[in-house]
Formats: sequence, structure tokens, C-alpha cells
Amino acid sequence: MEDPDGKKESLDFTPDYFGHEIYSKFFNVDDVEEGTWKLTIKIVDGEDITRKIPVEMSNIPDRAELISPSEGELVNTGNPEFEFELPEEGLRRATLRVQNSERNTIVFKDIPLDSNTFSLEETLEPGETYYWDVYTFISGTLPVRYQTLSETRSFEIDN
Repeated sequence: MEDPDGKKESLDFTPDYFGHEIYSKFFNVDDVEEGTWKLTIKIVDGEDITRKIPVEMSNIPDRAELISPSEGELVNTGNPEFEFELPEEGLRRATLRVQNSERNTIVFKDIPLDSNTFSLEETLEPGETYYWDVYTFISGTLPVRYQTLSETRSFEIDN
């Protein structure tokens, strides 16, 4: 992947992204250069494929603001309620992600866009530390999907 200034980045391979193998790259907003990017796929024993991808900074959504559980909070139920504030402008999708102490994703669920809370149906294990954050999507399809990730917070389920 090459940005408009010629800086090159390799894509990251994810062998099991919800049942699919994908190559992708997440960039921090400060690292994204508006303009036309080039994606080149190297073909073994063949001709490389290059595609131009327009990137518009105005399409990047604001981040969700996390409210509770707060960082390091001890939660007294295995089915915690998550509270957050979603951006108001143009949001098409929001997703809650919960990871276990090894940072493996165990919950990845769409959040209703008209709500600022979400309760888990899954029961989390007492005494364990978990991490949570919220993805927001405003527009785009592959090869460019405009999304942001909130800060990540940890919490623990009380014994």
C-alpha cells in the first residue's frame, strides 16, 4: 500500500477474521494522508495488480466516547451493561468489541444506533479482566472502509 507521498506500508494478514482470511491495515487518523493511495498485489509468476484508492478525510467518523465501565472498574455482574456516546453525524454502524485477558475477541456485536447502552447476553467469567471498545463506521466499502475505534478500557468481573 502506498500513500499519496510515496510512503509504503505492508498489509497485515489475519488468518481468521470471523471465518475469513483477510489482509488489512488500520491507520491512526494522524497517519492518513488524503488523496489517492495505490494498492499493489504482488503476483507470484504473474503480473502485479495495482488499484488506485481515493481517501477522503471528511469520511472518517468521530470516535465513540466510552462512559462505563470505567478504566479498571470492578463490575458486580457477569452480564455488564456498557454505556457510551456515539457520534451523531452520518453514523451507519457501531460495534461493541469485548476481549479477554489474552486480548482475544470474544464479543463483536452491532449496537443499535439509537441507544447509548448495550447489555451482554453472554456471561463473562468472575475474577477475569476484560477489555472493551467501540468501532464506528460512517461509510465506505472495500477496499476503503471509513471507521474509527474508541479508546480501549479494561474492567474486571467481581468474584
